[in-house]
Amino acid sequence: MITKTVIKKVIPSCILLIVLAFIIFSQRGTGSARSSLLSDSVVPVDSSFASQTFICDEDSIAGITVRFSQNHASDWGDPVSVTLEGDDLQASWLIDAPMLSTGQVDLYLDEPVEGTEGKTYTLTASCGGVSGLFLSTTREQHYDAQLFSLNGNEVEGGYASFQVIKSRINKFAYFAVFSVVLILTLAALSIFLKKNVKPHLIFLFLWSVISLLSLMSAVPMNTPDECPHFLRAFEISCGRPTPVMTTDADGNSGRLLPSAIDEFYKSFLNVNEPRFSDLEAASKVRVDRNSLKLYPAYYTPLYFPTDYAPQALGIAAASLFSDRVLVLWYASRIMNTIWTGLLLTLAIWLVPYKKELFSVLALLPVFLQETWGSAPDAGTTAYCLLLLAEVLWLCENEGNVKKKPLVTALLFITMAAVSLSKIIYAPICLIFIFVPDSFFGSKRKKLIWIIFAAIMVMLLGLTDLMYASGYDIQLVDGVDPDMQKAYILSHPLHFLDAMIEAFHSMTPKLFGELFNIKGGAVVQLTTPVVTACLSLLAFLSAFVLLDSRGPSFPMRIVFAGLFLAVTLLLNAAEYVAWTPLRAISVYGLQTRYYLPALPLLLLSVSPPASGETSQKRGFPLYAIVAGDILLLASFFIQTV
Repeated sequence: MITKTVIKKVIPSCILLIVLAFIIFSQRGTGSARSSLLSDSVVPVDSSFASQTFICDEDSIAGITVRFSQNHASDWGDPVSVTLEGDDLQASWLIDAPMLSTGQVDLYLDEPVEGTEGKTYTLTASCGGVSGLFLSTTREQHYDAQLFSLNGNEVEGGYASFQVIKSRINKFAYFAVFSVVLILTLAALSIFLKKNVKPHLIFLFLWSVISLLSLMSAVPMNTPDECPHFLRAFEISCGRPTPVMTTDADGNSGRLLPSAIDEFYKSFLNVNEPRFSDLEAASKVRVDRNSLKLYPAYYTPLYFPTDYAPQALGIAAASLFSDRVLVLWYASRIMNTIWTGLLLTLAIWLVPYKKELFSVLALLPVFLQETWGSAPDAGTTAYCLLLLAEVLWLCENEGNVKKKPLVTALLFITMAAVSLSKIIYAPICLIFIFVPDSFFGSKRKKLIWIIFAAIMVMLLGLTDLMYASGYDIQLVDGVDPDMQKAYILSHPLHFLDAMIEAFHSMTPKLFGELFNIKGGAVVQLTTPVVTACLSLLAFLSAFVLLDSRGPSFPMRIVFAGLFLAVTLLLNAAEYVAWTPLRAISVYGLQTRYYLPALPLLLLSVSPPASGETSQKRGFPLYAIVAGDILLLASFFIQTV
């Protein structure tokens, strides 16, 4: 008995702690504070020596972060010697095979040097081998950043050759904190499972813990397109649901909004590598509604205003107490997370089977990332899952439904939300046909309700489409949506061929993204391999769990058909908005776009009803929670 307990509980916990230790102590780029990126020096690729003199803008130096790129004359790159010298400082390092560290190496001093602000230092790097040395990176600091200069001439190719590390972090403390969180969360999950706590309550607990860790770990600018989405939510919170477009004297079109949001964006030393040390400067930026700036339209006006309602509500509420952009930013994130979590909890409560599968789906990294910012995509997925859960619940409880007016109102409100989110997801509303006849009283009354629902969905979908078409926004240079639409209509077979080619070439990538994260900051959005593996295990184990009930055969056929219909519309939208004219493939496809329709596909191919429910239902939740906490530990330690 003791041996069995050790194998089932102690050994997995020890393995997870070892993995957590590896993730935290192997991370690079973990100086707790850094100087701004210095970008006034570059070395040609055929050189083997680089030297740069700079005036330190920090009051202490604990090390230096150097970014390398080399010609691959050798397999791994040649050793590089680095020295840092000044009046009160002299240090040297030898870096073996710098390319193994992805071109970035943190070099720490034995003891930090204090009182360095305003003093002059010289950084030198030399490569004695046959491969050239290039001290730079291609990561953009700001859209108005200066290029490198060499002998007075600007040189294209990158920004920011090095950074000063102000101080080091105590990795042992962070390991201890995340270890406690990991152990307590898994212990609480174990207790809940033993006590047979309802699955939706377990999900709500896990969602709360993971979301709180996410808000702590993912600092602003850490999700794709976060700034444009926040701008749109802020605009709506000001009572402007419809963007007011204007044109300046230079012919630039956009919206006039407080310049503080742009100042907030620029307060991050490197928006592609946002860190907690940047929050001190960011927290000082306040909204002055009299100081305006013209912001590009981006693509966010294409979303219907209701998509940003929770985020705008959070910003409006926070504005009553604070004018700091950082506070408003987190208020938008928090409301997005709370609203999405409540919708998902309601959906998992209602859905009669596959509760663990949908819980795992909602806790996958690719979905969690959508809740970290102000983007409306997480809400869209939650609305679609809620509608599916409502219909399946009615199918299972057709003779026991109370408060029918309230249930009917909830159904139609959910369908309205799906229709207004994006018209490509409107076909999902067709699952309304599976609501039992007995719920309406007779087949004739059901037919009337179906006609009413179809009219509502079509009108709202067209309203969303017409609203979006009112803004002439070119998303990608060289892409003409009007000409592309005409081309699809005149050559539908070519479009289908392009769609097939896209899936043929991108299927492994799309499947891999389901257990990974794409977009945003390069360093912070790197998913550890162990997280991807645990997410895959959680997903597959939840998928194969047997349920006493399941969707009927007609449901499976319709669900599969609706998934294909949404896929076709999604590909058409990406072909029109993001793909060059007459391209032989569809550009811009991402796994997260398929999340709202993915439950339909999963139900259509899931194992049939078994007549009894599998008792081993805990592993998927253990695996996904462990994977998420390890992922967030990785993010946190890199953003510190």
